[in-house]
Amino acid sequence: MLAFVAMYASATYYWSSGESGSGKVMDGLSVGHKKHFGSIALGSLIHTIIKMMEAALDSKEDDGNAVSNAI
Repeated sequence: MLAFVAMYASATYYWSSGESGSGKVMDGLSVGHKKHFGSIALGSLIHTIIKMMEAALDSKEDDGNAVSNAI
C-alpha cells in the first residue's frame, strides 16, 4: 500500500500539480483503500509465495553445496 500511495502521489504531483507543487497523498490513500485494496492484497500474497519458494530453493541449494564441499 505504501508503494501504491507513493506512486499515486508522485504521479499526481507530476501530471496535475500545476503551480501549487503538491501531490495528492490523501487521495492516494483513499483510492488505495477503497478501489485497489483487493488487487494490492492479492499482489502481496503472490509476492510472498514467490519469495518463500525462492528461499526454500536457496536453502536446498546451500545444503547440497555444504555436503559436496565437505567431501
